[in-house]
Amino acid sequence: MYKLSKSNSNFDIMYAINGNDIYNSKFLYDLDNLDSSNIMSYKNLLYVGRLDLVANTIYDNIDTVPYEVVSILNRFYQKDNTEYTDVNYVPETTIRTLRLG
Repeated sequence: MYKLSKSNSNFDIMYAINGNDIYNSKFLYDLDNLDSSNIMSYKNLLYVGRLDLVANTIYDNIDTVPYEVVSILNRFYQKDNTEYTDVNYVPETTIRTLRLG
């Protein structure tokens, strides 16, 4: 399995998933079992149907932490008219400390 080092600034969630079985991924297990103190909340009042833009607003660099992490954490999927009002997210430093392997 892919192991993210603290110095690696490029993070792709596809490297954290075991093969084709996303439900067998240690990263997803650890993400779902994070302590509530590690999960922040963002009130989106601007974007409808664009979870990628919401994630881009939350994180400084969308390439570093992709919107897939926000999508998986909230169990969102992107549709044209979805209002993402209360969005939970994990700080980038917390994502880097997750045990990926």
